[in-house]
Amino acid sequence: EAHLYYCEPPAVTALVPLSTRSEKESSFASKVDAVVAGLSELKRALLPHVQKAKEAEDVAGTRRLGGRLNEISKKAAATAKVDSAVKLRVNIASRALSKYREHQTIRSIDPSLLSDVPPSIEGYVRILDFHRLSDAARYSFGRQLEGPQHFTDIRRNVAILRAVSNDGVQVYSGYAVSGEGKPGAVGCPSAGLTAIECAERLGEAYLRDSDAEYKLVSELVDLVDRSQAQFQGVVTIWSKKPLCTSCTSVVYRQLPARVPGVVLRVLVDDEEDEAGA
Repeated sequence: EAHLYYCEPPAVTALVPLSTRSEKESSFASKVDAVVAGLSELKRALLPHVQKAKEAEDVAGTRRLGGRLNEISKKAAATAKVDSAVKLRVNIASRALSKYREHQTIRSIDPSLLSDVPPSIEGYVRILDFHRLSDAARYSFGRQLEGPQHFTDIRRNVAILRAVSNDGVQVYSGYAVSGEGKPGAVGCPSAGLTAIECAERLGEAYLRDSDAEYKLVSELVDLVDRSQAQFQGVVTIWSKKPLCTSCTSVVYRQLPARVPGVVLRVLVDDEEDEAGA
């Protein structure tokens, strides 16, 4: 099944982290920018005094203030230069990535062929490799909405769920991407689970009935309800991002209430989730 996946060449994979700033680098750059902005403001405040000294033909004052102005300019340039190596690295890596990506073409995929995805970081990588270079207009994971899918901006959460009965039978396996019409499971509103409105990281609040975790759990609950058989076993849920308030309720309270025989294991980016503790 190797032909179903597209892995980035090692050289390209190495360029990706080089093309963006790390959290520490971004924080440092913000501090550098703040210092440079402060020095620039100081220059603007000093300029009228230099001009006034010139108009008054105050040679000594002009030299003193002019020297101070030059000193501030040099400090601003030297401070900005502190971050120049990272800027250069990001610029070179970004250009190389763009050059590589502009020659890639959209590859056709059949979503039904991606099945039995393990609920782990390995499963997450498999999902990305399966959809890599697919049509971003059809299989969106973020703000890239056209062209070959490069995952340059994965804003949406990805979750994976696997349910295995105590006798070793896999009852359900699926993955989902948060949002309406996104790759993977579509969810089952008729399952009767209740989603609530809550805010995202950027502060925007909306009803969470299209979250990846909600869609997966609703499909499992619907499957168990239709089978008319009591499920006894382990349900493993892996989520790339921490569960929101709505999904915490769906996973930790509503799922066990609807499927009493479930033993839950929830992972957030391969770490045991503590939200339900």
